Amino acid sequence: MSKYSYDLKLEIIRRYEEGFGAIILSKEFNISHDTINNWIMAYNLYGEVGLKKSLSKTRYSGEFKLSVLKYRINNETSG
Repeated sequence: MSKYSYDLKLEIIRRYEEGFGAIILSKEFNISHDTINNWIMAYNLYGEVGLKKSLSKTRYSGEFKLSVLKYRINNETSG
């Protein structure tokens, strides 16, 4: 089971879309801003499905990993 529920992740994403920054949300929900940034990235790449925990160990292609790095650079997020 995931440490954080899907509903909580979705609520945080919605608040982020309303203009609240990851650091503010981090303090409000007592969750690392890096974790929140990862959720935002997953949501932007895959939509709501990206917030659900996979039951299997997913292997990512080099192309996908490169797209994540480019996203982080373009959006000035850290990992």
